[in-house]
Amino acid sequence: DPACKFLSVVQIGLVRHVRSDEDSSVVPRVRMGRGRVMPILPENRGRYPSNWEEIRVDVLSRANDCCEGIDEYPICGAVNGHLHPETGSKVQLMIAHMDHTPENCDLMNLKALCQRCHNHYDRDHRRETRSKRHGKA
Repeated sequence: DPACKFLSVVQIGLVRHVRSDEDSSVVPRVRMGRGRVMPILPENRGRYPSNWEEIRVDVLSRANDCCEGIDEYPICGAVNGHLHPETGSKVQLMIAHMDHTPENCDLMNLKALCQRCHNHYDRDHRRETRSKRHGKA
């Protein structure tokens, strides 16, 4: 989408730190714009590097603030902050670890994905994780 080239990286979210009510430790959260935040699960917070904000900015910049797509939707191109061309929902790009390993922040392992692509890509991994957590593995 040509609009992708004209969007500013200023539109992306930033990481901020807030206090957890659970254990008074610092919990990183990713600011998603307009006051929305996506918390990193407490059990995963130590798995993200201290420079996650910079990494996130680099990935979104590389993607020109557009969804980089997945195998099922290779040319998604949904633009951050705009309506998704297929779903009609407002796009909120997220950074996906393609190997599902937060410690692996190599740029080749990270993609900027819209909700549709991220949820579709993660569906089997989430199902596995949920089964293990609930003892159904």
